[in-house]
Amino acid sequence: MSGAPEQADGEERPEVDERPFIEASSQARQRYGRFNLAIVGGTGVGKSSLVNAVFGRDHAKVGKGLPVTSGVNYYHDDSLGIWDFEGFEIGSSRSPPRRSARICGPCRSGRPTSR
Repeated sequence: MSGAPEQADGEERPEVDERPFIEASSQARQRYGRFNLAIVGGTGVGKSSLVNAVFGRDHAKVGKGLPVTSGVNYYHDDSLGIWDFEGFEIGSSRSPPRRSARICGPCRSGRPTSR
């Protein structure tokens, strides 16, 4: 046995060296700053739950039934920013709300970074 982890079928898997990923991620963060991502979709599909899962904490309010998120909320840490949009329904004649963004997360500076 070579020390590599075994799969369920008894075959050995090659070991994964995570260093190149960690180094590339660190270099990208230094070069580009915070990565921002927007999450859009229909009402009740789990956008805010995804925000909470990514950050590993309950930043965004979630619920069952009626929509919980209104407008746009911005959640972030040092390396990732996520814009959580209010849900929409395809084919709806209702216009999206014109509300200002709410900034959430550890840095409540009042405005997101431009990156």
